[in-house]
Amino acid sequence: DIRRLILLYSKIEDGLFAIVKPSRRDARFSVTCGKRYLAGVLGLVGKEMRWKLRQNIYGRGGYDRDTRKQKYNGARYYALNLHSWFYRGTIEFRHSQGTVRQKTIQNWAILCGAVVDYAYRHTEREIKDLQGTSLEILYGIAPTAEVRAYIRDRVLHWDPDRAAELPLLRGQQELFAAPPEGEV
Repeated sequence: DIRRLILLYSKIEDGLFAIVKPSRRDARFSVTCGKRYLAGVLGLVGKEMRWKLRQNIYGRGGYDRDTRKQKYNGARYYALNLHSWFYRGTIEFRHSQGTVRQKTIQNWAILCGAVVDYAYRHTEREIKDLQGTSLEILYGIAPTAEVRAYIRDRVLHWDPDRAAELPLLRGQQELFAAPPEGEV
């Protein structure tokens, strides 16, 4: 359900921007959108939810049959590109700058996949009940120690003032327990 992804994304958007180059935070190709997408969508289902989401993405009256066919519609430049969801059935995370570094690409892809997977596997109530800062939540859903280290290293590099939000950097235990052995 796309609502769960939007809800989770609205909770972690600021954390995602904390791990990328500062220029991406105000770039016109990765515009913040979590609150915009979430506005009025929770509690709606089916056609009503899709209509409200389209309105949040494209503005009032901004979506018609031709909009879906527009590859370069301006709505594609939101940091979480849901225009792509309407256009080709995919979701795009536009936060990160381009790179050729293999580990950066792998960790970013794993983290984005973990966000989608977490939204898929958890209920709306469980996502609503997530507590902590956006970085704490993002760190908590990171699936591996390597991805958590990636988040930590990126925060220390790009936004060191926020490093105290990360559990291991302030001497606290993990915020989210790992699932019991054999459960996914």
